[in-house]
Amino acid sequence: MWASYYGESEAIIFMVDAADHLRIKVAKNELDLMLSNIGLRQREVPILVYANKMDLSSAMTAVEVSQSLELFRITDRPWHIQACSALQGDGIDSGMNWLSDIIKRNKK
Repeated sequence: MWASYYGESEAIIFMVDAADHLRIKVAKNELDLMLSNIGLRQREVPILVYANKMDLSSAMTAVEVSQSLELFRITDRPWHIQACSALQGDGIDSGMNWLSDIIKRNKK
């Protein structure tokens, strides 16, 4: 169902549970599947990845999440990983500011 929205999307926000070490591979597969969609593949839609649950001691760092998702392989569009805690509100604004700046630049 999500694929029906890809053609009109100006950005992607992808939230990952940084404390769930087992499901990070599932998240990577979902991200890869999404990025292979023709509606996104043909456009430079920016990606904001939130590494959530940083308030938990078991959480991976943003760098570890980035490595697990192999974000370095994404070379056809801007991307940013932002450590956050949705529960506490930490990092949410920083990520949205980055995304807002990228969208504004793309519209010029």
